[in-house]
Amino acid sequence: MNFQAYVINLEHATQRWDHMRHQLETLQIPFQRIEGVYGDKLQEPIRGYDRWRYHI
Repeated sequence: MNFQAYVINLEHATQRWDHMRHQLETLQIPFQRIEGVYGDKLQEPIRGYDRWRYHI
């Protein structure tokens, strides 16, 4: 089975990234890091986003 993992990681969370990278390398799972963003700090509104629809 071929697949790739995508890891979303905030830039400052280096220990968390190191841990995930080590785990995935140990399991020989190919992966790609995607830099996370702080949603509260986004400046532009997201078209079609309804805050209450995604409220848990």
